[in-house]
Amino acid sequence: MPTRDQYEAVHRQGLKVVLRLVEEAVWQMAGPEDYQRPLIALVDGLRALRIPFHGCGLYLLEPAEDAPKVVCQYAWNGESWNQTTVGEDHYLMVAVWRDGEARYYRDVGAEDPFRQAAGLQRRFGHTIRSALHIPFAHGVLTVVSASPAAFSRRDIDLLKDLAETLPGLFRRMDDLRELESRDRQLEHAQRLELVGQVAASTAHEVNNYLSVITGYCELLLNNKPDSAERTRLETVLTAARHTLAINSRLLDLARGEEGARHPASINDLITEATGLISYQLERAGVELVQDLAPDLPPVPVQALQVQQVLINLVQNSRDAAIDSGRQVRVCVRTKEESGWVLVEVEDDGPGIPLSLRERVFEPFFTTKGKGQGTGLGLSVCRTIAENHGARLYLQEQMHGTCVVLALPVSAATEVAPLRMAN
Repeated sequence: MPTRDQYEAVHRQGLKVVLRLVEEAVWQMAGPEDYQRPLIALVDGLRALRIPFHGCGLYLLEPAEDAPKVVCQYAWNGESWNQTTVGEDHYLMVAVWRDGEARYYRDVGAEDPFRQAAGLQRRFGHTIRSALHIPFAHGVLTVVSASPAAFSRRDIDLLKDLAETLPGLFRRMDDLRELESRDRQLEHAQRLELVGQVAASTAHEVNNYLSVITGYCELLLNNKPDSAERTRLETVLTAARHTLAINSRLLDLARGEEGARHPASINDLITEATGLISYQLERAGVELVQDLAPDLPPVPVQALQVQQVLINLVQNSRDAAIDSGRQVRVCVRTKEESGWVLVEVEDDGPGIPLSLRERVFEPFFTTKGKGQGTGLGLSVCRTIAENHGARLYLQEQMHGTCVVLALPVSAATEVAPLRMAN
């Protein structure tokens, strides 16, 4: 008859095969959400090692300041894995994970200080008599049985060895997430490069048409129109000249050149910028309020670029009015704070969902419908702000949206750190 040592050798050899299969399944993962493959390999390994289990669970812990969040992946009799949050057994899993020691309940009905029996029965759909919980770096591996005292010392040792392979699964998931993030960043960079090439190639053509507009505006102004007509023509002429300047900026960017900055009154820039789009705001049902602090120091800026940012921010509020179908109030506010001039563009529209707040400045990200936005507006605005040594960020508030443009008063001297509530 085979000796105990021979049994142990066979079991250890089988364990090596199972560990290799689980590790291969981990490396075959196609993406961070493709975790079913290694979990199925884990259950197949339990069967191959003849561990008398009826259910298997993987409790994943996400550390937090107050209490870790616990999510469970579980399978009964080797069927497909399902996910759920945990109930009363949350405290047991946290205790096992923090202690770093395996816990074996030979008869859950007789010893159940954490009241896990009911939770295990709901999860696995069967009365559980014995449960083994083995901690690892990212959570707890649980193996259960409908029989009391189901697991031997050999089973426990083999399961501990299997649990040691699980951190590799999570490292692989982290690596795949990082690869996906890098792929998205590369795609964004390539798309931005393409946008730049297209913009530079079309800038000269656009300038030709704008020259026709400016020429006719100047000709009509020379005919001495009445006051109202003159005001409208001057507005069109100013907008066309600003567009010409923006095109010149595109060409400068394509050539790697930066325009000069000059001290300017931020209040004057706001007044001129909002004047250019006042008719659009009125038609969209937007009430524009300007709360401009007097005696602000001049800020060194490329005026047209800053006005481009301001117009974009106000028009975003206009779009919010259109989407919500009701009148929206937009307030443009300025103030000085510790060497910074702050421009706040605040509206009482529907606001930005908390889940999207971190993404609104990403290139090509937009909440608008197909064909209604490029997703470049806020990304370009933040780039302009950063080129000025400025900051562009969301101010946290209960209702509506508030975007803040913070401009340093002087580019030559250090200013106090900016306190950004976002």
